[in-house]
Amino acid sequence: MTEKKPRSRRKLELVNEEASTALPRKKSNRKAGNGVSEPSDEEIARKAYALWEDRGRPMGSPEEDWYRAKDELTLKATA
Repeated sequence: MTEKKPRSRRKLELVNEEASTALPRKKSNRKAGNGVSEPSDEEIARKAYALWEDRGRPMGSPEEDWYRAKDELTLKATA
């Protein structure tokens, strides 16, 4: 018998899957206008999931974690 995933975790996975199919794939070596490499969607999804887990897996807006992850990864690339 398989174990069911918590509803909020599955919801985040679905949102990440939907976002990754809706958005064009970005290669991690793609340069932004300022010459800095942008993180790939996969890197952002992994970081967003980790942020969500760190917050205790709350119900709510997964976009918050997505944009925070993207910002943190972009800032890390500029450092």
